[in-house]
Amino acid sequence: MGGKVLPFPEVRGLMAKYGKTQQDMGNVIGCGYATFAKKLNNKSDFSMSDMLKIRAFFVNLGEDPQEMTIERIFFTWENHYSEGLANDSCSVQ
Repeated sequence: MGGKVLPFPEVRGLMAKYGKTQQDMGNVIGCGYATFAKKLNNKSDFSMSDMLKIRAFFVNLGEDPQEMTIERIFFTWENHYSEGLANDSCSVQ
């Protein structure tokens, strides 16, 4: 029973934790709301520069720099959620 997983759940969670909007995050990386929304919805790619700016932004807000890795924020969700959805079943044993 896998539902649709939204892309970049770590970024979304951090945004929610700190009350940041897509416009706020667009300002962080130097783009507008619409461009950030495309990136957050995986319709356009985050550049390495975008990723570093977002990481630094949340570290400056108080996140642990050791835990705020580019891998964790931007990439681990793809493997975790795709594996979870592939293994998701409703079979009764």
